[in-house]
Amino acid sequence: MPVSEILLSKLSSTHEAERHQALRELVQTCSAEDARPLLQGAAKDPSRVVRFLARDLLAAAGDTRVAQPGKHSDRHRPTAPKSRDASGLFFSFEGRIARSTFWTMTLLLAVVSWVIGAILLAIIGNPEVTLIVVALLDIPFIWATLAIQVKRWHDRDKSGWWILISLIPLFGGIWALVETGFLRGTVGPNRYGEDPCP
Repeated sequence: MPVSEILLSKLSSTHEAERHQALRELVQTCSAEDARPLLQGAAKDPSRVVRFLARDLLAAAGDTRVAQPGKHSDRHRPTAPKSRDASGLFFSFEGRIARSTFWTMTLLLAVVSWVIGAILLAIIGNPEVTLIVVALLDIPFIWATLAIQVKRWHDRDKSGWWILISLIPLFGGIWALVETGFLRGTVGPNRYGEDPCP
C-alpha cells in the first residue's frame, strides 16, 4: 500500500514524538518497498530517538546499507538527557520527565509562587491589589506547571491532553495525581522519547 499524505505529513513534522509514531505506523501500513526510502531518510533525522528507531526498522527489514545489525548496541542508544535547561523543562510541552523531577519542580514552583505572594503582600499591604498582581505574575508559573504535567503524561505514554481529566470534579484530580505523581512511566522509549529513568 502506498504511503498516505497524512503519514507523510507526520514524518515531516517538527515534533519528534509525531515522527517517531509515524515511523511505527509506516512499517505497519506500508509495503517494505514503499517504506524503505522513507526509513532511510529518517535514519539521518536530527533526533537520535527517531534515527535509532529508523535504523532498527531498516535492520529488521534486512537493509544493511544504513543500519548494520549490532553496530549500535543498547549501551550506545540515546538516553534521557542528564541535565535539561530550565527553559525546556518549564516551558516545553515535549519529552518526558520522571516522577522525582515532577515532584521536585511542582513543589519548587509552589514554594516560589507562595514566597512571591507573601513578599508582595508585605510590600503592597492591600490584599485585593496583591491578589491581582500575584495572579498576573503567576501566568508563567501556570504555564510551567502545565508543561511539567504534560511531560509526566508523556512518560506514562499518554497524550498531554489527559491533563484535562483534572477538570472533572474530585475524581479527575485524584486520577491525575495518581497517574502523574505515583505511577512509573513507560519502561524504555515510547512515542514521546527516551526513558528519563536510567
